[in-house]
Amino acid sequence: MLHASCFLKFVVYLSFMKSSLFLSLLFLVCGSAFGQHLSKEVVEQKLPGIWVLDHYMIGEMSYPPKTGHEKDRVVYYADHTADSYSGDAMLKVVWTYDESTGVLTISEKEKNFLITMYVISIEEKEAVMQIEYPGGKNYRTFWKPLQ
Repeated sequence: MLHASCFLKFVVYLSFMKSSLFLSLLFLVCGSAFGQHLSKEVVEQKLPGIWVLDHYMIGEMSYPPKTGHEKDRVVYYADHTADSYSGDAMLKVVWTYDESTGVLTISEKEKNFLITMYVISIEEKEAVMQIEYPGGKNYRTFWKPLQ
């Protein structure tokens, strides 16, 4: 639930700025409308392992991984490093989680790679994350653990 002050900011600014970038920033400042973010301890406990992209959603439409990306996966390690496999490419990255915003950041400095995702949930059989792009195109990604 949004705090009253955040809701007031939302109403006032919405009349002046309707860009998705602004709404994304408001989301970061005020927190998730879905409730509390996962604690850092929960993410650090549940995230390490091999996660395979199962499908993603744009709006209400669900899509399988694109051709050539059926085996995309990320191997998260407890030391906050990870190996990201996409198509035929592998990238060694670093991950961080910000409990105050619910944002997981994956980065690699040499290749100038950076992606941020809202962690919606991490359960034993599924992890759900949302990537928000300027212009309002939001992807919700669904990951399954590799058994």
